[in-house]
Amino acid sequence: MVLAACGTVGTIEPPQKPKPPSTPIWVGGPVTGSMLVHMVKPAFPPELRRPEAQTVRLNCTIGEDGRVHDVRFVSGPSALAPFALDAVKQWRYEPVFLYSEMDGKRYPISVKTVIDLTFPGR
Repeated sequence: MVLAACGTVGTIEPPQKPKPPSTPIWVGGPVTGSMLVHMVKPAFPPELRRPEAQTVRLNCTIGEDGRVHDVRFVSGPSALAPFALDAVKQWRYEPVFLYSEMDGKRYPISVKTVIDLTFPGR
């Protein structure tokens, strides 16, 4: 029996160095919370305090440098949104890195996350 193969013979290129994602990756929960290094508590006017706790949900991006930007109100009492937004914009996180098994290096990346900010009740 004779086997024949057609095609061209070429060289195998070494794997290319991975590139960090061009858009932020979503993360959340304890992964993001554990990287918080500077937290500013929101101002809380007494006239907005209710008997029960109130939660404001925000979406944001943590940049490659750990600074928070693109903070957006998602849900919760709209009267508290400006206070939550102002506080979270001042937060700082440890930068998030993507580890490359190809070259053994870490690359800083931007990530998106959800922040639930709870304002205490009376």
